[in-house]
Amino acid sequence: MACYLHLSAQAVQEEILPAVNVAHAQIPNDPIKRWETVIPVVTELKAKAKKLGLWNLFLSKAHYPEFGVPLTNLEVRSTPQVDVLEIDHVPLLFSTQ
Repeated sequence: MACYLHLSAQAVQEEILPAVNVAHAQIPNDPIKRWETVIPVVTELKAKAKKLGLWNLFLSKAHYPEFGVPLTNLEVRSTPQVDVLEIDHVPLLFSTQ
C-alpha cells in the first residue's frame, strides 16, 4: 500500500496540482461546448496515471486479477486522489469515470 500512497501523492504534487490552472483554461466558455469537451490536459494526466499503475485503484485484485490492485477499500480511500484539496478532476484521473 505504501507504494500506491507514495505514487499517488507524488502524482498529485508533481502532475495534477500544476495542471489545475491549465485545465480550467482549457474549459470552453460556451455552456454547450463546456459539457461536450474533453479537457486535453486531463487526457494527458489519465495516460500518465495509467503508466504509473494508478488507474482503476478501486478494482480489487481478488475480483479482477488481471487489472486490479492489491488494496482494500479502506486503503484506496486513503490515497490522496480521493479528496485532495477538493480538486474536481483528481478522482477522474485515477479511474474510469
